[in-house]
Amino acid sequence: TDLGNTQPGDGWKYRGRGFNGLTFKNNYVKYGKIIGENLVDKPSKVNNVDIASKVLIEYNKNRFVEFAKEQNAKLENLF
Repeated sequence: TDLGNTQPGDGWKYRGRGFNGLTFKNNYVKYGKIIGENLVDKPSKVNNVDIASKVLIEYNKNRFVEFAKEQNAKLENLF
């Protein structure tokens, strides 16, 4: 799996932050785009409560959709 860490020090730079412990550069790129924040250049933003909350919500939504797909179910049929 490609984690997106391409430069020396990326592992430390993109270490676990926020409520869900966001790690790896790819996730900082992905969730930064989703919430409209540049988390790659400023990874410490994830420690901000408002941003950490947005990341956590989007992360959980993403995980829920993945789970539903894995179970071969449609979201509208789960409620």
